Amino acid sequence: MSSVSINDLIGCKYKIHGRNKEEGFDCLGTMIEVLRRNGIFIPDVDYNNPEQYEDVYIHYMSTVEYKKIDFPTDLCIIVIKVKGEPTHVGVYLGDGLFIHATKDKGILVEPLHRWEKRVEGYYKVSNS
Repeated sequence: MSSVSINDLIGCKYKIHGRNKEEGFDCLGTMIEVLRRNGIFIPDVDYNNPEQYEDVYIHYMSTVEYKKIDFPTDLCIIVIKVKGEPTHVGVYLGDGLFIHATKDKGILVEPLHRWEKRVEGYYKVSNS
């Protein structure tokens, strides 16, 4: 399980491009915050740069060193397909649970098995 408390994030509202508790978080902001709290620092997307913003997934996979892993491990990134495209992310917390943000429920912790059929892959940041 995550070594740093994330309980204060649970229930935070969803906001596209959101990066703090006051405004809300999107799934990428949630991932960045959870990893940051655990000492894993990855860059944010520059939403003013069309090359980064048009395809966040491709930007991340080309600018941050990741290692694809076969099974989820604590604090790995979970890439999830929505409508067939890898457009959603979460962070594995251990014990079959992951944290992510959805438009209708905000930040929540859910059992991974509910989403497993849509998982594109599990990734560990190389420096973590």
